[in-house]
Amino acid sequence: MRAALVFLAATVVQAGERHVQLIAETPCLFEYRKWFFTFGRKPSFSPPEGFTAEQCDKAVKLHEVIQAELAAEDDAESAERANRHLQAEKAAARDAEQARAQEALERATRAARAKLPGVSIGMTPRQVVDATSWGRPERVNRTTNALGVSEQWVYPGSNYLYFQDGVLTSIQTSR
Repeated sequence: MRAALVFLAATVVQAGERHVQLIAETPCLFEYRKWFFTFGRKPSFSPPEGFTAEQCDKAVKLHEVIQAELAAEDDAESAERANRHLQAEKAAARDAEQARAQEALERATRAARAKLPGVSIGMTPRQVVDATSWGRPERVNRTTNALGVSEQWVYPGSNYLYFQDGVLTSIQTSR
């Protein structure tokens, strides 16, 4: 009895909810499925006591329908998984291509900026950013006091520009 309950639980998991009622209501179907999953068609199935050959033939046909439906569900799930995987691969490829394009743009920008002239005393912050090889700073330290506004622009490699009231007054470079 315990073995039959364990098999019934396994049948419910494999067959799915919609097939459980069919298995329960069809004479000989439960017995055939138990035989099928236990022996895999060898030895040949013979109607158990209390069931007619006609009932068992119907059970065999219903079993084949259930198995075909389960296989179709598995195929659909596999196709959906494959589609999700393909979409993820496409997204990763698109992201990688965007990263390569961004990197190429940054290299081109750096190369173009390197061809620009350096800074000179008297320039405005806009001129430094737009027309020199220095470009935008990594960080700006701003001080406001009674004499006005001073800014320290911090660049990589310990390089600094100092502005007083919007005019470049000092350049500090490290070598």
